[in-house]
Order: sequence, then structure tokens, then C-alpha cells
Amino acid sequence: MRYSGQIGLLGAEGQKKLEDSFVTVVGCGGLGTFVSLFLVSAGVGRIRLVDGDVPSESNFNRQFFYPGTKGFKADILAKKLKEVNDSVTIEPICEYLDGKNGNRITEGSDIVADCLDSLESRLILNKFAVNRNIPLSHGGVDGFLGQVTLVIPGKTPCLECIFGNMNDVGEAPKSLSSSVSMIASVQATDIIKHITGIGETLAGSLLTISMDSNSYNKVGISKNPECPVCLNIR
Repeated sequence: MRYSGQIGLLGAEGQKKLEDSFVTVVGCGGLGTFVSLFLVSAGVGRIRLVDGDVPSESNFNRQFFYPGTKGFKADILAKKLKEVNDSVTIEPICEYLDGKNGNRITEGSDIVADCLDSLESRLILNKFAVNRNIPLSHGGVDGFLGQVTLVIPGKTPCLECIFGNMNDVGEAPKSLSSSVSMIASVQATDIIKHITGIGETLAGSLLTISMDSNSYNKVGISKNPECPVCLNIR
């Protein structure tokens, strides 16, 4: 009966697809905390959590699982999520993503969730996911601004196509818990829709939300025909 409230939307077949799916969430900060919570609650069968960081009090406003705990975020979050739904298999990897471990981190995933907070890390993850032909859900929050898109390798623009010419500011973004949870809700729902095949995803589109002005904008995005990442898809 745990999923009876959503089977009416997803159907028994859709729920089974969730239970058979494997999602890797890279980044266990505010965005990754909410995204993984929503996916576990929905019944995604296996989740891998990737983060080499430890809790910091300055982040507790949006990282609600970590106050009063010590250790790596990925380990702490895995234990807390098992309390939410112990039927889900959760694999913590207490490492930062880099150019050497990306293949191992993304291995076997049906879809990867980009919940990182730096452009450099996002583009590294994008490269590994696209080269391995693994869909990538991107979510980002900075202040009151947020964005979500879904990368389908070979079919849609990748993050290199969209953000490759931008400079990384080198600072962790500031945000409210409510703003982070809104973007995480959109991102997690898009992942669920992709897995189940129900509804319209953000593949090929970029949704931006300005929460200070309550404005929402969804625009189509185009591939870069010279993108070095897209040209190396397996």
C-alpha cells in the first residue's frame, strides 16, 4: 500500500519500472538531499549517492539530514534514506567526482542526477554520462534562480552544448531551502517521468524559475554541432 497514492498516476507498470531502476545522484548537498528523498519515497529501486564532503553548519538551512551527525554526507544520507524506505538499495560513495572515477561512479546507472554546485564538476559529469550514453538530469539553484533540463545523449543538447562557454564563478551558490526543494521537485519528477515513460520531460528544453518574481520560462535548446562531448558518444 506504500505506493497506492501514486499508482493511480503511474500505473502498476510504471511503478514496477521505478522499482527496477537505478539512479545515481552526484552531489549530496541541498539539491541532492531533496532529490534523493523524493526518489526514495517514490520507490526507485536502487540509488547511488556520491559525495566526498562532510556536513557544515553553514549549509544546514537546506541540508536537513545532517545536523547533529558526523562523517561523510553520502554515508549519513544513505542511513537516513533507509529509514524513509528500507526497501530501496542505497549505495554511498564517499568521493568527489573527478576525471578518474567518473566511469566507476556512473557505471550501471539508468539515469544520473546532476546535483552539483560547480560548473567544472557538472561538465565532468556530463562528459562521462554522455560518453557512456547515460541520460543526465541537470538541476541548479543560485539564490532565487533555478533551472532544470534533461540530457538524452545523441538526441538533445548536453551540458557542454549549453554551458561550455561559461566561466565557473568558483563559489558555492547561496539559496533558501524552499528554493532548493522547488527545483529538486521538478528534477525528481522529470527523472520519474523519464523512467516510467509517462508525461512530458524536459529533454531538449531548459526550464528556468525566478522565485523572487514567481516567473517560469521554458525554452527549447539546440545542440552544438561541434560539441566535443557529443561527438564522442559511444
